[in-house]
Amino acid sequence: MDVKPRGSVRILLLAACASLALGFLAAAPAAAAYVDGYVTTGPSGDCMMVRDHEGRVYVLEGAGWHGVIGNDYVRLEGRIIPTRRCGVERGFAVSDVSGIWTDEGHRVSTYVRDRDGRFRDWVQRHRMDESHRWDKDRHDERRGDEEHHEPPPPPPHR
Repeated sequence: MDVKPRGSVRILLLAACASLALGFLAAAPAAAAYVDGYVTTGPSGDCMMVRDHEGRVYVLEGAGWHGVIGNDYVRLEGRIIPTRRCGVERGFAVSDVSGIWTDEGHRVSTYVRDRDGRFRDWVQRHRMDESHRWDKDRHDERRGDEEHHEPPPPPPHR
């Protein structure tokens, strides 16, 4: 068999380029997903959920949502993940919060990223005490130490 060196180099070069391109495609992060809906607790106090406008329910995962409380209408950024927790088979790994409103129609905003900056910084400035209080009430409810507590209403628009 007579193989020309120039042809072999081309074949190896093409194979290397194809392999490199496939590696980049495999390593590319998944596109961000968004969930727009209403925050509520699940059957136990340790389950935070969002019901979107189409009625789908997602268990919130990760730490990007900390500072969101019950009764918030939110727009969350992250990715949808499979889960079997809190009686739900869909989870949403939250990477960021882009908005919080007091109503389903998004007419009165509490937090908007473009206006108020990073969500974590906004929580530190405006909602830390309320968030801690609500978390404590949720966990006390889960342990059965206290009666059921409704989450506080969202703070007034500033």
